[in-house]
Amino acid sequence: TASNIWDRHHRAVKGTVMPPVITSEIIVAYAQCPRKAYLLLFSPGQGKPHEYIRILAWRQHENHERYLDRLRQKHTDMQPYTVENLGNGSTVLLNASLQADGLAAVCDVLTRVEEPSSGGQQRYEPTLCVGTHSIGKEQKLALAFTGYVLGRLQHTLPLAGRLIAMDGACHTVTLDKSATDLMPLLAPLQAWTTGAVPAPP
Repeated sequence: TASNIWDRHHRAVKGTVMPPVITSEIIVAYAQCPRKAYLLLFSPGQGKPHEYIRILAWRQHENHERYLDRLRQKHTDMQPYTVENLGNGSTVLLNASLQADGLAAVCDVLTRVEEPSSGGQQRYEPTLCVGTHSIGKEQKLALAFTGYVLGRLQHTLPLAGRLIAMDGACHTVTLDKSATDLMPLLAPLQAWTTGAVPAPP
């Protein structure tokens, strides 16, 4: 979760405190309400998640486990995510924790694209499992952010990503313009995290 990532990145290092990390949860929160995103960044761990949020998280976990079981029946070349495996070209990478340039995203599955990039590097596309039967704009935004962080790591943005709904349906989302759509949200958040702690909005 965003709070756990924040905690890991706010440990003191030689008397300094690392800046907060921007996550998918914070991007979605900023799109809903900048103050909500501010509180997630600078006041993590306060209060308990609403019961509905906890239910969605549990359903998402169940969906994730079912989806991985189906994948195991289809793919023999499945590896846990590491930066090394990202460069080795495994067909499927599982449970990716993507971090780049102060951004962090958790991705259930990375699937290798058959055609490598123009530079010959392996390219992957992200897949997220969700805890709902329908797909909403917040989930598409989280997927776009995940694709953006992945693009920073593999030096090319993925063209598409997938959202797996509770009924197992796979929804493909185009991500080729995700950077353009994300920048109005990312820019103010990055300004918050790279300077002095701002006043709340």
